[in-house]
Amino acid sequence: MPVPLFFARLLQTALLGLFAVLFISLSVSTECYECNTLATIRDLSDPAGCGSVLELATGERLEPSGFTWLRFNKLNGQRVRIGYRPIAASSCLVGQTVEITCIVADGCPPDER
Repeated sequence: MPVPLFFARLLQTALLGLFAVLFISLSVSTECYECNTLATIRDLSDPAGCGSVLELATGERLEPSGFTWLRFNKLNGQRVRIGYRPIAASSCLVGQTVEITCIVADGCPPDER
């Protein structure tokens, strides 16, 4: 007995939705593996007028940019894990300008320097 057309379309739509969710979840989890660089957020608004920068464990500073950075809720001294790529010469002269591709809070208490 053939399956009515309504149920066939319903099944097709459900499978398409399942594949879409699976594809999106795989792409998000792959991106999060890029977050392997530890950094601390430093607020340089007053003396240098640069806003927030990222300080790596080596002491090197990065000038972050990009949508991912803009939507992240920043806290001075907060430790984070980031993924990034260099994009341009420094605009503030405190470090390399980079596009943040991934950022997550590290879960450690803020560094009070």
